[in-house]
Amino acid sequence: MHLTKLMSSEFQKAGIRVNSIAPGYFPSEMTAKESDDRQKSHVPKEKIQEKGHVPLMRPGREVEMGMSVLYLAKNQYVNGEIIAVDGGVLNVIAGR
Repeated sequence: MHLTKLMSSEFQKAGIRVNSIAPGYFPSEMTAKESDDRQKSHVPKEKIQEKGHVPLMRPGREVEMGMSVLYLAKNQYVNGEIIAVDGGVLNVIAGR
């Protein structure tokens, strides 16, 4: 978070925007511990429900992350923001 703020402040002089995305539970090799031959991972809904602190009770989807990336790419007035795409986890667990 600090790096995003620092870089956005420094690079704005050159007209460069810096933003970041803070993902929640998305299927990846880190969360699923494996991937298939297309480099795709799967996290069962039950595994997320066991955690008990993901209000949407499911892992994130690729399209949901993609929409955040598109938002940050298209909106040229956003600079220095950290967007949490976490299914509401930060509403339950203090984090920012």
